[in-house]
Amino acid sequence: MKKYVITSLAAIVFATGCMGPTNNTQKGAGLGAALGAGLGTIIGHQGGTGRGGGALIGGLAGALLGGAAGNARDIKTDNN
Repeated sequence: MKKYVITSLAAIVFATGCMGPTNNTQKGAGLGAALGAGLGTIIGHQGGTGRGGGALIGGLAGALLGGAAGNARDIKTDNN
């Protein structure tokens, strides 16, 4: 379990490297994907659907929800 988490986190760090999100939508999507994938891995392992499937579903759902929350924050700050 630890090996999968460490490998996933290392892949995220190497993939994003020097890139920085430019707005809240991107920040929210990235954070949501990371948290969703982590939780999906744990839930998938416990539920018997498999870690990979849980991570994929959790990552996609987290990216969508995080992106939507970040977008709402962007719209709110643009209107002020």
